[in-house]
Amino acid sequence: MRLFISPYEISARSPAAMLALLLADSAGGAVTLLPRPLEGEGAEHVGAALRTIPRFGQFMDTWRWTQPLWNEGVLSRAERGESPLDDVRDLARRLGGDPGLAGLRRLIQQDLFESPEHFLDSLSRDLMRGGADPSVCIPMNAGFERFAARMGLPMVQTARDSAIADRLARPAVGRFSASILLGAEGDILLSMRADLAAELGRLRAALSAALESSARNGGPELGAASRELNEAFRERLAGWSRGELGELGRVRPALVLVTARPLGVHEALMAALGTLLRTTDLPGDSRPQSPDLVPQTGLVLTVRPTPWDLSSPILGVCSLDR
Repeated sequence: MRLFISPYEISARSPAAMLALLLADSAGGAVTLLPRPLEGEGAEHVGAALRTIPRFGQFMDTWRWTQPLWNEGVLSRAERGESPLDDVRDLARRLGGDPGLAGLRRLIQQDLFESPEHFLDSLSRDLMRGGADPSVCIPMNAGFERFAARMGLPMVQTARDSAIADRLARPAVGRFSASILLGAEGDILLSMRADLAAELGRLRAALSAALESSARNGGPELGAASRELNEAFRERLAGWSRGELGELGRVRPALVLVTARPLGVHEALMAALGTLLRTTDLPGDSRPQSPDLVPQTGLVLTVRPTPWDLSSPILGVCSLDR
């Protein structure tokens, strides 16, 4: 199973990132954008950027935990030779010229691709700040959605609690629960993938079948595979805790609820436009119109953490996948 995971989710070590890095296939199955200089990705260009753009070096330090996942081929920065950055560039260009997106230009103070230095500095800062700059996160998120849909990659993202997101959401085609370790380092995730290989394989197969058939809630196979994974996770958790996990207080087990549904490719733009309309008073001739963008539809796996303690005995007898 090949998935797309946003670098914003990876930077936050979010529940969506932890799930994607377990669920994706080993052969570059977790595709993301790896920030690199626009001039090139070779060692010479990266080294020059580290020397001249301090924020890029600071950002790279925050991603050190992912290094084992790159080394083992779990993470990949391209799909079929194409990078998410191409779609981000196109969306940034459209933001500058599409009349239907004129309202959003009020939020975007500077062209993200104004210069190679500005791009890498701005992206590094915004990833470390969790997407606080609309000039960066709007074209980024919209480009990620389009890339994932164009490449046929389900996009894994954290659930957004907002009325706008609820209106944009489409009916679910599958639901299941999964056990994860929040805050896990890359080497711990590799150990989990190895220990749970059989259960993860069955869950991938069941989820792939559900996405292809669009069966409501994924059918009984998806629920059964989910329960097998959660039971195996609980059995092995004590062993992980006695080892390296016991030394890392920030790592803790969690249960997430995952909903698979069609993704309207321009949800990020529509959500941003909706927020703009709700929070600003624009004159009639400045109100956003329907943007002139090619419609495409992809798939999204929305990940929502639960408040339940995985050590609770109730989770051993109750099914969360029916």
